[in-house]
Amino acid sequence: MTKKFLFKAFALLFAVAFLYSCEEPFTPALAVGEKAVNFKADEGLRKTVAITSNTAWTVSCDAEWVSIEPASGEGDANITITVTENTGIEERSADVKVTAGELSETIKVAQLAAAPSISIDNDALVASAEASSLTITVTANAPWSVVPQNGWVTVTPSSGEAGETTVTVAFDENISLRERQTTVAFKTTAGAAQAIASLSQTGCQPCRRTDSLALVAIYNASNGASWKADKVWDLTKPMDDATAKWSGVTVADGRVTKVLFTAKDIITSEWTLPEEIGDLTELIQLKFNNCKLTGNLPASLYSLEKLEVLYFQTNDISASGIENIGQLTKLKQLYVNDNANMTGTLPAAIGDLKNLQQFQIGNTKIGGNVDVLGGCTALVGVNAYNANLAGTVPEAFGNLSAVTTIRLEDNDITGNIPESFGNLPAKCTDLRLSGNKMSGVVPAAVKSHANWATGTKKWNPATNILPQQEGFGLTE
Repeated sequence: MTKKFLFKAFALLFAVAFLYSCEEPFTPALAVGEKAVNFKADEGLRKTVAITSNTAWTVSCDAEWVSIEPASGEGDANITITVTENTGIEERSADVKVTAGELSETIKVAQLAAAPSISIDNDALVASAEASSLTITVTANAPWSVVPQNGWVTVTPSSGEAGETTVTVAFDENISLRERQTTVAFKTTAGAAQAIASLSQTGCQPCRRTDSLALVAIYNASNGASWKADKVWDLTKPMDDATAKWSGVTVADGRVTKVLFTAKDIITSEWTLPEEIGDLTELIQLKFNNCKLTGNLPASLYSLEKLEVLYFQTNDISASGIENIGQLTKLKQLYVNDNANMTGTLPAAIGDLKNLQQFQIGNTKIGGNVDVLGGCTALVGVNAYNANLAGTVPEAFGNLSAVTTIRLEDNDITGNIPESFGNLPAKCTDLRLSGNKMSGVVPAAVKSHANWATGTKKWNPATNILPQQEGFGLTE
């Protein structure tokens, strides 16, 4: 190799080295547009973040609920961070790392918690009277528990964690004729979320046992232990045991047909007739006269389809429920007189009581139109004096062939005596219409009746019929 060639080679290498030493060295760069990204629990679940770089980069996150696209790139670009809906009640967070060589940036991702929620797959359960169980599936995003339950329903388990849980709702046997109802509330332990299930259980069939329990309810309601000593029931013995002293109770073929308390000083404490009276479905006669009975009569009383005799005389019943009396279609005798605070209005349906013979509401505050009694074609005695009755005397009363007494005095009845009263039977010796708002001339047919005689023990019109309230009056 010649000296000249070597010189040229060295010169070339020197020139290259000189040029290289004049270029600036390469420096990687990396930056993110946002250091923190916040999400709501169930909306706005996708956000874009800018990446600024002069080199290749990658993105990673260990949280399964976070996804990023694209996962890598080069130079300036945008990435999209997407999160799944947060159904839990805890806030959550994760780190998204952007890496370029030895450089890295962290984007803090945070997501709000969901509000506590709970739901059930069946919110209306109906069970038979027998002991049984049904199921409910509870779905919640938080721990939950059952609000303290009614004594005849048990929920197992009574608490659970987030997720789906199948619970068993167990019903005790219903030994009452009446349907019973309650609710069960499933509530999250955090927040106020709840799901309510309505539960109902049908009543059992009428039987000796339901009659016995109804009597016990009456005994307890009236403080039976304080009754007159020789009348206290022996609850340890069957109700038809002759040695048990179930005074006033009549049992036939294992069922109660009569409950009769007709003398004072037997029941010594004020009490209210319990709803269980309606369980005595074979009851024919019911009497509680002068027995300190107070309060409202239960609605179940009017479901006694076989009831023929109903006596509640001389008590302090405050609201009669008389508007339901038309349901007792077999009723023959109704005695509720001398209940000074007894209220209510005679319903039109009372005229459908074709078997009613005795209607006694005197000295009460029962009102309504007396004319509705016109359909009661079997009446023997009408004692509705000193009440709140209005309207006109029923024309149909004149056709009552078996009637002996019609007492309607001291009400607000208007009009005249119906001409049909001339046809009243001779045995109707007690007719009283005074103290009302009646007016007009008494029909000739009525005046010619054999019982129309002043000063006798019969109708005695001068005192029992003609005198009316001030400003009114009947004339002969």
